[in-house]
Amino acid sequence: MDTNTPRKMSFLGGQVHPAPSIFDPSCAYSYGMALAQVLRPMGITAFAVADDGRLSGGVLRCALMCGLLAGGADVADCGISAAPALSVYCGGHSLGGVMITAPRDGASLNGIKVFSRDGSLLPSETAARAEELAFSGQLSPAAEPGRLKAASTAHSYVDMLKRAGEVFCTELKGLTIAIDCANGGASGMIKGLFAASGAKVYLLGCEPDGKNICEGCGVSYPAALTEFVRSRGCDAGFALSADASSVICFDSSGTACPGEKLFAFFLDEMREKCLPGRDTAVVTGGVGSALTDFARRKGITLVTADRSEDSITGIMKSAGASAGCAEGISGGIYFNIEGLPRTSDGLLQIMLVCGLMTSGKKSLSELSAALESRPRVELSVGIPENKSEIWKNIPLIEERIDKYSEELGPSGMVTVAEERTGMIRVTVEGGDFSRINAIASELSELIQKTVR
Repeated sequence: MDTNTPRKMSFLGGQVHPAPSIFDPSCAYSYGMALAQVLRPMGITAFAVADDGRLSGGVLRCALMCGLLAGGADVADCGISAAPALSVYCGGHSLGGVMITAPRDGASLNGIKVFSRDGSLLPSETAARAEELAFSGQLSPAAEPGRLKAASTAHSYVDMLKRAGEVFCTELKGLTIAIDCANGGASGMIKGLFAASGAKVYLLGCEPDGKNICEGCGVSYPAALTEFVRSRGCDAGFALSADASSVICFDSSGTACPGEKLFAFFLDEMREKCLPGRDTAVVTGGVGSALTDFARRKGITLVTADRSEDSITGIMKSAGASAGCAEGISGGIYFNIEGLPRTSDGLLQIMLVCGLMTSGKKSLSELSAALESRPRVELSVGIPENKSEIWKNIPLIEERIDKYSEELGPSGMVTVAEERTGMIRVTVEGGDFSRINAIASELSELIQKTVR
């Protein structure tokens, strides 16, 4: 069980399967107890726990908290929350954290994210040790159970947004925006966050019932949002993931603005304010020409990480970088700035994007157009979960990537990366759209044929 990857959850409908690959209450209890024991030597003896509101989340949260308590850890039950808000709460109270979520999937799926005391994701190798212990058959309760208390992530998150306003412009006054909460974890707190913003805010996908999470809404299904933005004359629209860790930004015409383009403006603002680490940024391998050309002009060093969040944030720390960005329309943006979240935060990104619009007196489409980029094609390819990472060692795939990269030259780009277990993203960029579309299709077909 990869703790940063959603797993099938078949407890819905009353069926519980005990296989470790199925994230059920028994699994949650064992993993909670294992986390308590593995992280205690690291000084983490208390945890905050939340879920994103899907029907399976409540029982999984309770089971996991019972495991933590049995393992001797204290627990703050934060109920339903956005993942970034839980991250901020953990960082502010020096707690470990567990978020029950599957950011882009419907009610029938669930999984977990584990946070360290600074609010960043727990390193994968540490989470793997807890997983190994959870299913080893060697777990035993602590001599004394932990204590349980109720808690809320809302106040600490609002305080964080105030601190963000001291670093970046977060002014929304005069804007009309629409936000699709995916019927997820941010639904309960979103009104309070924007109540005094001065903007006219329409909320969609904000009536969760436990079953409708990501159902025709959010980052996976933004069509209703884009139509609403056009019909109501909104300045911008924002589609959140179920746990609010990522967001897709749309301009007034309903056209998506890549996160990496907006990231360039954030980097520029950090340079203007002389923030520490402003000359270095961490990116994943598939970021496009708009960002790489911008960094070259500004003298910013781009350090490459793989697409996993713990890789991005870990390299940010080691490289002393102030920020990081994952490729793609909904690629997460990360900050290594005191007082800001140590994880990808879609809600904060909405505030910052609106700040760019008001401070520069430019529309989102004007901001996006300010950074030129070459044509780009992105395709997702499903592979068997047991072939995760193995595909990288297939010579024919490596040879074809090298061949196409040489063909496109320095003005093009070919990247193939595993965006999550069982899903590979093929990204091709170059001057001729018809050619890069053909290359992306050919690579996708090759992966489907060879990775079985």
